[in-house]
Amino acid sequence: MNTPSLRSRSGWLVTPAVIAFVLAAAPAAAAGAGPALTDTWFGLPRWVWATLNLIVFWGILLRLVLPLVRNYLDTRGKSIREELELARRQRAEAEGMRDQLARELEQLKAEMAAAAAQSEEEGERERQRILEQAAQDRDRIVQQTGEEITNRLSQAKIELVELTARLAAELAEEEVKRRITPEDRRRIFETSLSRLREKVS
Repeated sequence: MNTPSLRSRSGWLVTPAVIAFVLAAAPAAAAGAGPALTDTWFGLPRWVWATLNLIVFWGILLRLVLPLVRNYLDTRGKSIREELELARRQRAEAEGMRDQLARELEQLKAEMAAAAAQSEEEGERERQRILEQAAQDRDRIVQQTGEEITNRLSQAKIELVELTARLAAELAEEEVKRRITPEDRRRIFETSLSRLREKVS
């Protein structure tokens, strides 16, 4: 509803006010005019003028108040409709945000479950790799230890053989020294000397 301007509004407010004032003052003027005009005014009884005065008063009052009330109700209704529309939009936005958050939460749960499964799988692979590496290290250490033992045994055998040979040679030398007499030494010396002379000559 369009609200009239201040000037036009003041014009149609003043005119009924003047009419109401004239109609209200007319019976009073008739009452002070004398006995001839006490019961009638302009040929009409006073109660007719009083009734007209009351009708005009209420008409002017309704004419003044009704647009204001209607304007207030329209403004208030528009404000309520705007508030309801805003509340509806906010509720729709809230529901949309709730649905979006629910979807993001489900997606986050799925990502967390996938990450947990991937971490478990990677942990199992890492455990298997460590076990395989440990087995390889164990086999290498066993092989190296076996080779070292074999080498040391071989070295010990060689040393034992050398020691045995040396002891045998020493024992043989001792036995030879013990059994050879001075006559045998002289004969061996002469034999060796004669062979040397033959080679020289």
